[in-house]
Amino acid sequence: MICGLRRRVPYHTHTAFYIFLTKFFVRMLC
Repeated sequence: MICGLRRRVPYHTHTAFYIFLTKFFVRMLC
């Protein structure tokens, strides 16, 4: 299922989502 989701979602969008999560967690820590 994970592989199928990765194929459906564009790689660029997937990366941007992870970057957004990282920034969000950094704000929570700080």
